Amino acid sequence: MWRGVASLVLAVTEDAHIESYGKRKTALRQQVAKAGEEALMLFAADKTSKVRELRLSAVSPPKRRAAHYHRSLRLVEALLPDSSLTAQLHMELARLADPARGEPLGAASPT
Repeated sequence: MWRGVASLVLAVTEDAHIESYGKRKTALRQQVAKAGEEALMLFAADKTSKVRELRLSAVSPPKRRAAHYHRSLRLVEALLPDSSLTAQLHMELARLADPARGEPLGAASPT
């Protein structure tokens, strides 16, 4: 069991040896795409959580980070089109782009 968990964690962990932000994130998305459905689900859940945190903190992400989240969404949309995690990531990104779609700052978000 632990070996499976370790493999999943490694599949969604970026290579810190790649210095360029863009190349590192591209490599991460490619790595996750090859790792299988469980890794994709973990990746989608992680990105959803991070986007939600950004939205609730009212901090605009740097353009390159926002671009990574949108590319991540395209990846999970392509490989997990019917997953509720894909829908959640899509919703959180839409709310980040248009705060009127989300709840007021400090409101509890749905789980």
